[in-house]
Amino acid sequence: MKIQKWKSGPAFAALVVLAAAGFMPANGQVILTNFPTPNGLGLGAVNPNLNKIYFAQGTPTAQPMVVLDGATYSQTTVGNGDDVSVDVTNNNYWSAGVYSDSLTAWDSNNNALASPATGSGCTIAVSVDAPHRRVWTSAQCSDSIWVFNADTYAYVAGPISPGGVGGNIFV
Repeated sequence: MKIQKWKSGPAFAALVVLAAAGFMPANGQVILTNFPTPNGLGLGAVNPNLNKIYFAQGTPTAQPMVVLDGATYSQTTVGNGDDVSVDVTNNNYWSAGVYSDSLTAWDSNNNALASPATGSGCTIAVSVDAPHRRVWTSAQCSDSIWVFNADTYAYVAGPISPGGVGGNIFV
């Protein structure tokens, strides 16, 4: 019977280092600030290009959203929305309008309206697929999914029935 020696090469050494790193404490992490989110806003999205965080939550009706500047920690109240998702390609953020049948794009640079509201049957959630230039939204009144072009804001497809009640959507 021949017994082979196991050779620990660079791949094994790398795996050991990675495994050990997962068990090490996170040294150097410092809490920079704590900030309250008004009106219990909880749904968020991040634009790493502009160092901004967007908060929205409005069910059963859309409420004012808040934009947090990641450098100054200042908060700006902006248009209404129930959910928010960021398009890092155009630096837009999209919000669902709940029972207003709207999906709206906002310009992240100045918080101005980037597109008029687009109807989609009581949008309750939104998710941007930046690589494919699509914005997906879940609609509660029609229990369906709708798709829009992230560049032209045009309707692409829908209603698409997922076979259940509209809720959160992630792409």
